[in-house]
This record gives sequence, structure tokens and C-alpha cells, in this order.
Amino acid sequence: PQNPLTFNTPYNLKDIDNTITMKAPIHYAGIAKNTYIVAEYSVVDKDFKEEFQLVLSMMKSYPGVTSVNKKKHKFFTRSALGYDFACVCSDPLQEEIAKEFLNNLQKELQDYLSKSNEEGSSAANLTKIIRGLIEGKDDSNKIKEIEMDIGIISNSIQGSFGNLEVMVEKILDREQKLGEMVGKSNDLKNWVYHSFAHSLKK
Repeated sequence: PQNPLTFNTPYNLKDIDNTITMKAPIHYAGIAKNTYIVAEYSVVDKDFKEEFQLVLSMMKSYPGVTSVNKKKHKFFTRSALGYDFACVCSDPLQEEIAKEFLNNLQKELQDYLSKSNEEGSSAANLTKIIRGLIEGKDDSNKIKEIEMDIGIISNSIQGSFGNLEVMVEKILDREQKLGEMVGKSNDLKNWVYHSFAHSLKK
């Protein structure tokens, strides 16, 4: 039996936006208060704001709704702590992942609000919470990326120094050869001078 709190329109998997790639299980998440989007974050190159606004209107019209299909995306939704949450999964059938994400988002927001002295919350901090949940708080991936970048830069520098060494060697070789040529040229001048002077004496 279908969840009575699920509001579904006919949904066709062929309608999924093919431009969205599988970068993360959650592609987009947003937090709103009174239909105003306070914070949002997306890992894909797509603007979900307009669709999220439509979803917020639907949430106000149908309190308790847990998912809404808009355009080519399925938004999983929740209202708690005076806020409305929504997320879009890479696969619209990943309801469990969406539920877990929304649970974590609600918990993180609750922790943040309990520690915050302000009445509201800053958009930057809420965006940071969403981003941390979508991309993962584990910074090991970032550390690996930084290490890879350092490796690439290091190899590039070593390659540059290697090329520099080769260039210096070529310059020194050229200088040596030029020195030899200057020496031979001076020897030739001296020989011509002496030969000419000797022929004049005869």
C-alpha cells in the first residue's frame, strides 16, 4: 500500500533529466522558512530553485506530503522545527536514502539551532550544513584531492627543473663550443698573420 502522506503525480523514469550525472546520492537539498528559500546546495549544474518554490507551495497546500514530482525531478520533503526541507536524489526511487538524508538534515539543523544564540540562522551556515551532508563531512576525499594536486605540482616542478637542467647543460655545451670556435678563430688569425708576415719578408 502506498504511503498516505505521499503526493504523487504520474512519474516516468524516462523523464529523468539526462544532463544530471551521478555525482552523489543526493543531487540537491534546500531549506525554506515560510516559503522563502533560506539555503540550498546542489552538486549538479542545474538550478532547482524554481522547482523547489513550486514544491513549497504544494507542501503548504497538502500538509504532511512526503514527496512531490515536479517537472523531471522527484522532491522528497519534510517539515520540522519551523522549516521545510526538500532533497532530490540521483535516482527518484531512492526513498530510503532521501529519508536518511532528511533525518540527518533535521538533526543537524536542530543541533545548530540549539547552539545558536540568534533567533534565526545564517544562510551561509545552513548551506554549509547541507553541503556537509551531501558531500560528506569526512574530509579524507578533500585531503586526497589536495595530495593529488600537490603530487601534480611537484611532478610539474620536478619536470621543469629537469628541463632546466637540460637547458643549462645545452647552454654550457654551446658556451664551450663557442669558446672552442673563438680559440680556433684566433689560431687561424694568428696563422694568417704569421703566414702573411712571413711571405712579406721573402
